[in-house]
This record gives sequence, C-alpha cells and structure tokens, in this order.
Amino acid sequence: MNAFVGTQGMAAERPVANRSSPLWGRDSDSQPRRAGSSEHAWIAPADAAVEIALDQRKGQETLLYLGDVLDHIVTMMQNAAHYDNILGRAHVNYLAQISIELTESSNRTNDVVAKLSALAAIVVPLNFITGMWGANVKVPGQEYDDLHYFFTILGMCLLYVVVAIAWARYYKIF
Repeated sequence: MNAFVGTQGMAAERPVANRSSPLWGRDSDSQPRRAGSSEHAWIAPADAAVEIALDQRKGQETLLYLGDVLDHIVTMMQNAAHYDNILGRAHVNYLAQISIELTESSNRTNDVVAKLSALAAIVVPLNFITGMWGANVKVPGQEYDDLHYFFTILGMCLLYVVVAIAWARYYKIF
C-alpha cells in the first residue's frame, strides 16, 4: 500500500479504489483499467482521487461548519452580555420606580396622619371640657342657676373650633 501525506502533514494510507464505481475508468478497448497497467501508472485511479477529494472536502466543510458554530456561539455570548446590560439597567429603573411609589405612599400616609392629628387636636379638648359635666366634680358656674357660665364655656369651645380650623386651613392640613 502506498502512503501519501494528508492535509495535516501525517502519512496516511491511500484509499483502495472501488472498481465497481462508475468513476472507474476503462481503456479504449472497454477493458477495465488497473493501476499500473497503463502508461499513466503514476496517477491514482479516478475513484480514489475523488474519494481523496471528497475526504478533503468533508474536512473543509467540517471546518467551515465548526467556524459557523463558533460564530454563532460568539454572537450568542455578545447577545447575552448585551441583554444582561439591558436587564441590569431595567432592574435599576424598576428599583427607582418602587422607591418613588413608596415615597408617594409615605407622603399620602403623612397627609392622612396630619389630618387626623389636627382633628384630634380639635376634638380632644372639646371632649375633655364636655366630659367634665358628666363627672362628679365641681364645675365652674355650677352654683348659679342661670346659664351664663354654660354659654360662656360653649362659646369658648366654638371659638376654639373656629380658630383651630382656621389654623389647619392656613397650614393646608384641611
């Protein structure tokens, strides 16, 4: 068997020709041509040459295919890095949006608490003053039979309510 040098520089065995192949040539007298029987003995049979060329072509196609696969992998890695950057920015934007919504919610809660505090500042003193008449304690003006003390205390309570509401409106609590 003859050895020939392949594309990688290593000696490999020459493929054996398939004589039943239609590529196997014939002499002019329709007899099959055998290696070494003609004046062109130094040329490999046609099917062997084709097989060698096909083997080399398959190797080139494989290298081309693997190159395409490598290109696809590099492209996918670049896309993954790009999408990672986009997702990172989107995550930061999402966290900023949540922070804004929490701040807005906190501001609304503060407004409600301020209104409730102002209302309590109006109602609690009134509740204290009116509660004194229900207790068994001495109330100012109790020793007089007229309602002068009652209307004075009632007028002071109404004046307090008006002043407290004006104060709340001035500071835009109500």
